[in-house]
Amino acid sequence: MEMERTAREALAEGDLKKSMDLYTKLIELIPQNPLYFTYLGEIFQRLGNVVEAQKCRAAAAALLVPQPQSP
Repeated sequence: MEMERTAREALAEGDLKKSMDLYTKLIELIPQNPLYFTYLGEIFQRLGNVVEAQKCRAAAAALLVPQPQSP
């Protein structure tokens, strides 16, 4: 996905604003991908927003927990 590649590149280059915007959009499009929340958490951590970073990490972790299947 082009947007995902661009978000990773922006993060690697230190463009936190751009990467934050892109990962936020990716989460809106594909909310079940824990990797997007992980990267967004990293961005918040770099910006010093520990509370938002923890929220993102918790969201990523919740997506990794197997969900019970309905009968």
